Amino acid sequence: MQACADNIGDAGRRMRMRFGAAMLGTGIIVAAFLLVQGIAWQWRLWVFLPFLLGGTGIFQARART
Repeated sequence: MQACADNIGDAGRRMRMRFGAAMLGTGIIVAAFLLVQGIAWQWRLWVFLPFLLGGTGIFQARART
């Protein structure tokens, strides 16, 4: 069985890792702001998007895909 070859270079990995970290940081800041302001829970569901993007970027960078 043959292992998968990397399809992303070091620069691409760094870019995806930075993007992922930035999105996770954005998600944390936005979530904290919405909680402190007492915004309705329906609006807080939108915080899922930066966390999704951040997690995807970090997982792709770690998996070299």
